[in-house]
Amino acid sequence: MPEKTPDVWVQIWTWLTLHASNHNQLICGVIIAFFTSFIKSFLYAKTDTPRRVIAEALLCSLIAGSCQPLLIHFHFANDLITPVGAGIGLLGTSVIRQGLLKIFNRKIGEKNEL
Repeated sequence: MPEKTPDVWVQIWTWLTLHASNHNQLICGVIIAFFTSFIKSFLYAKTDTPRRVIAEALLCSLIAGSCQPLLIHFHFANDLITPVGAGIGLLGTSVIRQGLLKIFNRKIGEKNEL
């Protein structure tokens, strides 16, 4: 493919830099969530396997990336994605899962009482 169109790599690089410059806060938030969770898992949990640490770091970065539409929906500034990513990375997936399960159990409990 590059032999037929030698400028394809220039086009790919241009698209990547343009896309990254338009979404730099989101990229920064995702990267911060990944590395914060990654380092936290190695520092605090000595029994975790490397596979679990990487999986948790990837999940934290995905959660941080999916928070940007929520910030936009609730009319918050896009600049808040960086601290949100750091907070999600520090909390980790287990704390987020436990919080969501408590919320769902309360909602289900309220429906059963009605």
